[in-house]
Amino acid sequence: MLKVNNKIRVLFIGVLVILFALSSQLIIQADAQEDDIVLGWVAPFSGNYAWAGEYLTNGSKMAIEEINAAGGINGRKLKMIYEDDGSNPTQSVNATIKLIIKDEVDLVMGPFNSSCALADMVEAEKRLFPILVFGLSPLVTSQGNQWVFRMSPGDNVTVKALLDYAVGVKGYKRIAFMTDTTDYGTGAYVVGEPYLKAIGLEPLTNEKFNIPDKDFTSQLLKIKNAKPEVLFIHGDEADCGLIAKQRLQLGMGDLPVIGGLPLTGKKYSEVGGNEAIEGTIVVTNFLDVNPDPKIQAFIKKFTDTYGYSPEARCTAGYDGTYVAAQAFRNALNNFGDLTPEHVRDGLRQVQGLKGLQGEFNYDETGEGLSTAIKGIFHDGELGFLSE
Repeated sequence: MLKVNNKIRVLFIGVLVILFALSSQLIIQADAQEDDIVLGWVAPFSGNYAWAGEYLTNGSKMAIEEINAAGGINGRKLKMIYEDDGSNPTQSVNATIKLIIKDEVDLVMGPFNSSCALADMVEAEKRLFPILVFGLSPLVTSQGNQWVFRMSPGDNVTVKALLDYAVGVKGYKRIAFMTDTTDYGTGAYVVGEPYLKAIGLEPLTNEKFNIPDKDFTSQLLKIKNAKPEVLFIHGDEADCGLIAKQRLQLGMGDLPVIGGLPLTGKKYSEVGGNEAIEGTIVVTNFLDVNPDPKIQAFIKKFTDTYGYSPEARCTAGYDGTYVAAQAFRNALNNFGDLTPEHVRDGLRQVQGLKGLQGEFNYDETGEGLSTAIKGIFHDGELGFLSE
C-alpha cells in the first residue's frame, strides 16, 4: 500500500511539473504578445473612399514587415490593427475610442478624411493620447492641439507652394477657386485667401460645390464671367476630373487648371480624360517618375507585393509607419517606456528622418514636412514640372 501511495505521489508531482511547465509557456507566449508595439489605424475600408484605407494600410504593412525584419523597435515587434470609419466622423471617433480603450494601442494612425481627423484629434486631446493623421486640412495643425501630428504635407504647405508657382513663376494675378464644401475642400481657400492678400492680391471668386454634385455648369459659368487667368480646383479627385472636363465643354479649354494631391489620383485623369487634364499643374507628396533609387525600389516592391503601382497615399502610410517607429525608439531610449505622453514627445523629437515624401522635421504644431513636389500632366502622364 505504501508503494502504491508513493507511486501516486510521484505521478501527482509529475503532473504538477507538466502543468507548471505548460502554464509557464503560456505566460511566456502571453508576455511575448504583450511586448508587441501596436499601431491602431482608423481609415475608410467601406464607402466611397475604401480605396484610400487600402492604400494607406498597404503602405503601412510593407513598412512594418521591413521594420520587423530589421530587428523591430529595440527588439520588439511592431504590429497593426485597424478599424473602419467609413469616412464618417462619428464612426471615426468611436473607432478611435475603441483602439485607445479596448485595444490599448500605442499610437492611433489615420484617419484619411479631414473631417474625421478634425473630430478624432479632439478626442485624442481629451484622452491625452497621440494621433498621427493623414487628413490634409490646415485646421488640423492650426488649433494648438499638442497631441496631433501629420504624416503628409498639409494644405498649408501644398497650397502655398502651388500659389508661389502660380504667382511668382507664371505671373498670374487673377486666380479663381472652386472647392467642395468638405473640411478638406475648404482648406485651399482657407490657406489661399490670406496668402494672396498678404502679397496684395484678392481671389476673384470661390465657387463651391457639394460631393454629390455632377453638374458644375453654374459655377463654371460664373468663373468664366470673372475672366480668371487660372483656376484652382480642390476636392474629390473624380469631381475635379468632371470639372476639368466640363470646363472644356463650356469653351474654357484655354483656362489653365492647378490643384493639389487629389489631381494626382487615377480618378482625376480617368474621369477628366487626356484632353481636359492636359497642362494641369499639381503639387503633391509623390511622383512615380522620381528617379531616386529609394523611391524606385519602393515602387517595384509595392507593385510586386500588391499587384498595382503605388500612389501618394501609399507612400504616406509607409512613411507614417517609419515616423511612428522612430517615435517609439525615441520614447524608449529617452524615457524608458511608451506612455502616451512619451510617445507624443517621441514624435516631436523625430528630426531629419528621410522618407519617400521628403525629410521629416516635426515642429510645435505637429507638421513634419515643409516641402512638396510640383508636377504637370502631358499626354495623360504626370511628370515633373521643370520650371
